Amino acid sequence: MTLPSLLLPLCLSVFAQDAPAQETAPVPPPGPTWRSIEECTIEGRAWEELAAPYDRLPAKCEGLVRGPVWNLQQDSAGICARFTTNAKEIQGRWTLTSDDLAMPHMPASGVSGLDLYGRDETGSWRWVGATKPTAVQNTAKLATGLDGKEREYMLYLPLYNGVKSVELGLPAGASFSQGAPRLQGREKPVVYYGTSITHGGSASRPGMGHPAMLGRWLDRPFVNLGFSGNGRMDLELAPIIGEIDAAAFVIDCLPNMNAGTLSQRAVPFVRALRSARPDTPIVLVEDRSYTGSSFRKGQRDRQSKSRAALRKAFATLTEEGIQGLTYLEGSNLLGHDGEGAVDGSHPTDLGFMRQAKAFEPVLRGVLDQPKPLRVLILGDSISIGYTPHVRQALKGQAIVVRASRGGDDRRTENCAGTTKGVRQIDRWLAQDGGSWDVIHFNFGLHDLKRVHPETRANSNDPAHPRQAEPAQYEANLRKIVERLQATGATLIFATTTPVPEGVKPMRDVADGPRYNAIATGIMAEAGIAVNDLFAHVEENGARYQRPADVHFKPAGSKRLAAKVAAAILAVSEAGR
Repeated sequence: MTLPSLLLPLCLSVFAQDAPAQETAPVPPPGPTWRSIEECTIEGRAWEELAAPYDRLPAKCEGLVRGPVWNLQQDSAGICARFTTNAKEIQGRWTLTSDDLAMPHMPASGVSGLDLYGRDETGSWRWVGATKPTAVQNTAKLATGLDGKEREYMLYLPLYNGVKSVELGLPAGASFSQGAPRLQGREKPVVYYGTSITHGGSASRPGMGHPAMLGRWLDRPFVNLGFSGNGRMDLELAPIIGEIDAAAFVIDCLPNMNAGTLSQRAVPFVRALRSARPDTPIVLVEDRSYTGSSFRKGQRDRQSKSRAALRKAFATLTEEGIQGLTYLEGSNLLGHDGEGAVDGSHPTDLGFMRQAKAFEPVLRGVLDQPKPLRVLILGDSISIGYTPHVRQALKGQAIVVRASRGGDDRRTENCAGTTKGVRQIDRWLAQDGGSWDVIHFNFGLHDLKRVHPETRANSNDPAHPRQAEPAQYEANLRKIVERLQATGATLIFATTTPVPEGVKPMRDVADGPRYNAIATGIMAEAGIAVNDLFAHVEENGARYQRPADVHFKPAGSKRLAAKVAAAILAVSEAGR
């Protein structure tokens, strides 16, 4: 055997030892868990016996209603699914019934897309994400990078297309449950019967139709019975619609009718609906003005005649003693600047927003559902603790907003003392659009704490100054009050809660009453209500406050919240 042949096994052994271990392919993250929206709370679907899962009329209507109406009712307009999850990403997978994804005057996102909203910390619905359908079968990410907080979402289905199935894709391990029950008294839907405008033409996405907007603003279910070009007060539909146990009916058919058909159908249609539902409010709506009608006498004449016919029908029904009728004029539904429609007739998103704003006070009146108070809470960490409980106590009655960090950062901000308050008050007042009905505010607990005279850092040295000495506190608080009064909101000042012994950073126990006396004097001069949280805590003992700490146990925060909520309701009732 030659020398090279003897060395070969050794060389191979060395090379084998030095060779890197073979890398294993990375394991891909698990795919989403897909759930049918039938596991959610479905709204906008008024009957159980359907020919297809997302039809808008019952199966018995096939052959009973006109063919175009039957075909159009297969569009899923107004149907939505509510669910709760802590998912950081939400996907949608849906199969459409038609490959007509878009129209010349309406994008595919509105005709055939999905649209997602979520509840924010105040309980209000805010847009989260939408899809761009490209085929009959679609899979798309609705939202990514979510904060992972447990919250309720609402998914709107396509407006001018039907769906065979819709699924939600959630990351593995994400929570999932049905949407929360509607507030007591808001379980029944508002039912809209109308034309292509009710149907949703030409909204950019499903959540932008005015029935959907009103559903979010009123926080109650809506049923969309808009049939494009075919909302004509068909008499056979009146008893069918009357089967729905509705909170109110809205009849908005004039764009598809002329004066002649109105004269023939309006009175018998309402009579039949009233016979089916003797006590449910009915709103009769004039057609919106064509946005170019100032240049077209024919359009003005047509609308003048049809509106006169509807007013005559309303008068006839009223004279017959039919109760619970409301009339809404149409001239201002899209505004007066000509910018509210995509083609002179069908609303843009701007037009739908204007139309929703015109309907809102009318529906609130017939539903006996006042507009919720807009409440701003300003204060230190004590108020941070009680704000969530105030929101819960005033659920359905008020939108409670806490001072936040500003801009798109909605995380809670500690308002601290009056020095910061003077600097930041305008920013806090402007958040979420301002327009506050009630402002509940407090400054004091930070003002009286000791700080280093040079660094202004918190201090435990009793020889160090307060953050704002009494004279400065008074001057600052007067400036804040003056700015708050300029808003026109009803103001409530909350006294500073007690300071226990041994608190760090150092505060004098006696300074709480001292600063409260300064504050209540200012409030008395200004005629501002005082919510005496200091006395409330004193009366209920120290068991609700943490030892040697200005902060409260959960039970203490709940007790403070009850006092705050009661004060807000009291001043709001007094102002009505």
